[in-house]
Amino acid sequence: MSQLISNAAGGQGTDFNTRIPELSDTANIVEAFKLYHYGLDNYNGETAPSEDSVYSHIKYLDGRVGDLESAPSVTIVGTTDEIEVSSVGSSFTVGLPNNILVSGSANISGDLLVGNDLTIIGDFTVSGSTTFLNTQNLKVTDPLIYLATEQYETDILDVGFTSAYGTTGMNELTHKHRGLAYDVTDSKWKLFSNVAHPEDNFIDYTGANYDTLKLGTLESVTVTNSGNITNSGNITNSGTITTANLVITGDFDHRINIVSKTANHTIVLGDVGEIVQMNLAGANTLTIPADATTNFPVGSQVVVLQIGAGQTTIAAAAGATVNGTPGLKLRAQWSSATLVKRAANVWVAIGDLVA
Repeated sequence: MSQLISNAAGGQGTDFNTRIPELSDTANIVEAFKLYHYGLDNYNGETAPSEDSVYSHIKYLDGRVGDLESAPSVTIVGTTDEIEVSSVGSSFTVGLPNNILVSGSANISGDLLVGNDLTIIGDFTVSGSTTFLNTQNLKVTDPLIYLATEQYETDILDVGFTSAYGTTGMNELTHKHRGLAYDVTDSKWKLFSNVAHPEDNFIDYTGANYDTLKLGTLESVTVTNSGNITNSGNITNSGTITTANLVITGDFDHRINIVSKTANHTIVLGDVGEIVQMNLAGANTLTIPADATTNFPVGSQVVVLQIGAGQTTIAAAAGATVNGTPGLKLRAQWSSATLVKRAANVWVAIGDLVA
């Protein structure tokens, strides 16, 4: 005699033996219950019950219930068009939509792969050593980007922005870099290129090129201004400052560069604002070129000084005109004149001149 008992999944189970001992045996209700429950009519508590028994079946179900009770609670909230769940065995898969909205905290210990938009309302913290962004555009709503937030003591970090170029193969360590950064070694902001791969807190400026900064009409080598330059301190410039008006409220220390010539000379743009001294024993000529050769800005000034015994004559090349009175020769040794461009191809000589 047997009894069909369903399995844990609700499907067809096993025929468990529920017979009482052979009819030839003396009726023994204890053995009958042992056989029914443990699958053995001689079960003594030491041997293992039969796997094909009511006892083993109930123990299996009890273990499954215990696993469920000890498992962590998982709550999934959403509608049918927001989330999909599929289950295989003891694991389940959650299919998320393309647009994800995380309004609380999300801790992700592995990779996060999102096929479309990911919106996080709250703080987003990345604790790894390097963060890679494979994106075409980076947009930041906050107008300030805060760097080196844990530099609490004296400045020890080079802080700024760099970009790579001129790589050899696929090794990023061979990149050249350009950027804008603050160099803590000499307390200066630097616009640079041709530097090696930066370390975590240091940029090696050995062999660096310092690039020209252009902000509208302001450049680091040549400063051009159409209005006024007003300064209450010092202006130090290694190039050229061109301005319509220069207002100086303090002391004015104007130092003129001096160049010496020992042969006939045609002035060049580099002579503007300088003293060109002609140091020759015999007669010599200083020539002003036409605009087609060298186009000096209107208002350009060149001072010519005769320091040699040879008399200097000021002349204009074909296409240019220079005027002076009573003539265009420096009067004697140590005489000087200032050449001023008045208009296109038109100059005037003002100074110690003779005919």
